[in-house]
Amino acid sequence: LNLLPRLFLWLPLIMLLLFGYLYFLNVRTSGALESIINENFIKQRFTASGVMYYGNIFGGRLEMWEAATESWLQSILIGYGFGSEVLVYSSGVAYKSQLHNYFLQILLNTGIVGFIAIIISAYKWLSSFHKRFDSIAYSDQKQFLMSLICFIFLILTFATFGHPLSYPPVSSLFWLTLGLLSTTDAYARKI
Repeated sequence: LNLLPRLFLWLPLIMLLLFGYLYFLNVRTSGALESIINENFIKQRFTASGVMYYGNIFGGRLEMWEAATESWLQSILIGYGFGSEVLVYSSGVAYKSQLHNYFLQILLNTGIVGFIAIIISAYKWLSSFHKRFDSIAYSDQKQFLMSLICFIFLILTFATFGHPLSYPPVSSLFWLTLGLLSTTDAYARKI
C-alpha cells in the first residue's frame, strides 16, 4: 500500500510518455503504426444520413488527439485556456472542445504548468489520504475505502478514452467518493 501515492503520481506520467512515444513512433515510420491499427481495428460506422463508411474503433479519437497534440506543441507552457477548441478531421472537419482524454485535455487547456500543478495536488491528496488510511484500525473499513479508491482509478482509466464526468450519475458518484475519501479522519482511531 506504500506504493499507492507513488502510483498515482507516476501512472499519468507513464501513460503520457507511452502515448508520446507511440505518436513519435508513428511519425518516424510515416504513419505505419496508424495504418497497422486501422487495418486490424476497422469497423463499420454510419453517418447521420445512414451512409456506411469504414472507421477505426477509436471513433476519430486518434485524429483528434494528434491534432490536439500538434496544437498543444504550439503553446506547451501555459496551454490555450479552458474551453479551447481544436480543428480536427474526424469523419468531417470540425472544431472539437472535448478530446475524450482528460489528461490530454488538461495539457491542451493548462499546459505543462497546469498539468504539473494538478499532478502535485493529486500527489499531496494521496499522501495525506495514505497517512489517514494507515491510522484506521478496522480492516473492513480499509477494504471499503480501498473499493472507493478502485472506483476512482476506474473513472480515471476511462477518462483516457472518454469523458465519464459528463454523465451526471457518474460525476456525482465520483465527487461524492472523493469527498468521502477526503474525510477518512472519521474512521481513524481516537487516542
